[in-house]
Amino acid sequence: MKKNRKKQINKILLSLLVIVIAFSPFPILLIRYDFSEIFNLWTCLFLLVWFFAGIVIHEVGHLIFGLLTGYRFISFQVGKTLIQKPTGKPLRFKRIPFNGLGGQCLMIPKSKENKAFFLFNYGGIIINFFIFLVLAGVIQFGPFTKTLNRIFISGLWMNYLLAVMNALPFIGLTNDGFNHRLYKKNPDIYQKILDNLEIASQLNDDTLYQDIRLPLHKDRLSFANTFDVYIEIVRFFVLTASHDEKRFDQIREMYQKRGSTIPIYGSLIEVLYFVSTALKGDFDRTVALYNNFDKTLKKQLDKEKTGLGGIANAVKKWLVDKNSEESKRILDKVLRKAHKQSYLAEEEQIKMLSKELADQIKRAENPALIILASKSPRRKEILANAHIHFDVMAQDTEENLPSDLDPKEAIQMVAKAKAEAVYRLKPKHLVIGADTIVLIDNEVLGKPKNTEDAIRMLSLLQGRTHQVITGVCIIYRDEAKTFAEVTEVTFAPMTIEEIQDYINKENVMDKAGAYAIQGMAGRYITGIRGEYYNVMGLPIAGLYQNLKERLKEYDLCALSLSEAEKSEQL
Repeated sequence: MKKNRKKQINKILLSLLVIVIAFSPFPILLIRYDFSEIFNLWTCLFLLVWFFAGIVIHEVGHLIFGLLTGYRFISFQVGKTLIQKPTGKPLRFKRIPFNGLGGQCLMIPKSKENKAFFLFNYGGIIINFFIFLVLAGVIQFGPFTKTLNRIFISGLWMNYLLAVMNALPFIGLTNDGFNHRLYKKNPDIYQKILDNLEIASQLNDDTLYQDIRLPLHKDRLSFANTFDVYIEIVRFFVLTASHDEKRFDQIREMYQKRGSTIPIYGSLIEVLYFVSTALKGDFDRTVALYNNFDKTLKKQLDKEKTGLGGIANAVKKWLVDKNSEESKRILDKVLRKAHKQSYLAEEEQIKMLSKELADQIKRAENPALIILASKSPRRKEILANAHIHFDVMAQDTEENLPSDLDPKEAIQMVAKAKAEAVYRLKPKHLVIGADTIVLIDNEVLGKPKNTEDAIRMLSLLQGRTHQVITGVCIIYRDEAKTFAEVTEVTFAPMTIEEIQDYINKENVMDKAGAYAIQGMAGRYITGIRGEYYNVMGLPIAGLYQNLKERLKEYDLCALSLSEAEKSEQL
């Protein structure tokens, strides 16, 4: 009790200290200005503007002192805008699909013997305080017009606050002061900081950014600090991207060789891949991955009941121990404790994974007869909205269209290849494969390779009518049936500014023709001839009629594999 009371008193005293420091310029300003001149609506608005300007100024300070002390520039980020300098490549600007907290300047020393961490770390604070002093000097030459006075007062105050709050060495308030406090307490931490910066610099590789797949409906996550952003990038990649063994090995090697301030991260990549494999439905591989874990990691996982470790333990109980009830109990506890995680991204990720795994276990106990062989969230949504009971399982296949075939025939071949890849693993099920292309001037537009390719595609479509073709394949009891649906879509004319704005605001890289009809692109579409859902990626009306024909004796809304098997036995 005494310890808790002492902690509460310390928190109160710390809060009072922060308030006193934050408002310390107030008496000085009152000497020259009235209270109403300092605190009013206009000053508040200017404070908001200065907040964003102050963040940029702060990061520029890190940049300047980093360059002066022999650091190598990697990237400069404000919000979702990133200025990047990959090794051996020219400077470039790009937009990234996640938000940082404010901004960050990423630099690493050219030599690991460089000990100028103090100047680089405090560079932002120094610049903010310098701007504060400059504005304080300018104010002495006043008074100016009311507007200028308010701009100067707001700028003075905000730069002062940013400088002070970044200098205070407390967790939760800042990184700069706390990093220096760690460095003074343990000089070896400097090497760990360099290791983390090296990891972060490698993650600035353009291809890694392209592989990021944020969870559904969670495309606006906030992060506690700069390094946590990069940790989450790795987690999201490992958990939700395609199983790319080469890329996974690259990330694993990066962690194992360079280390981290948190030692478990080396094993965490393995554990996350283990969870990811289970969520993708590759159960045999999941068990094989667990069997390759060392004894220490297996013992550690067995004790985990919360967080990401708890989710991995639930996978182990389900697939290795064959104890789904215990797995469910662990997942319930993980969800109850999720709000106690240290930051928002962690909490959201834990909730997402727990619910997905719980659904996976439920489906495994009563699997649907119908399997959708597609990773597309839009196809999943269309099928779910039609109240058709189904599971999802996808295997990586080649999506290149044979050039010597008619596009309608070629897209049906791709859909069939997708369905067959899953059907080989699930021969008792009915498997649906689908793929979509955009056709204009006899040119097939698939998913754009990069931003420039997306601009090219949308430029071709604007002001014209094009065709959207979706090929579908249904395989059941070794019999495959394919068909293709064609929809004509007319775009209104678009300026290059509108095209760039659309690409910046929506993720177009995973969409054929670089647009999604259900999103912001809808305001440019003036006509549709054919099925709307076909443009989204799955012609549900045609698909449902085919399913009814194949499964006329069943209720598609609640059809499970066990029901089909019982009917077959009868």
